Amino acid sequence: MNNPKNKRPSGAAGMSRRGTAESIKRIENDLYFSSDSISVRLGRIEEKMENVATKEDMERFKAELTANLLSIFRWTIAVFILGAGALLTVLKIT
Repeated sequence: MNNPKNKRPSGAAGMSRRGTAESIKRIENDLYFSSDSISVRLGRIEEKMENVATKEDMERFKAELTANLLSIFRWTIAVFILGAGALLTVLKIT
């Protein structure tokens, strides 16, 4: 970044018309050719952003996860009670 393109010593006043024209041409070329790469980069970023979860997505996922965990917990308790009832029934019969 700190490599000067021209060999003019720093502190020298002014540029020639030719130097100014070359600088303007270089800047125009940089802007023209880099605009394609910028649009490609933005396209890639937009593609990646489609797969990124937003805060609302995370809140929705958290609510679904909580509901599913509660359902699993309820089923576990129900199966445990059913198993205990079956065990008591078997013990009563024998």
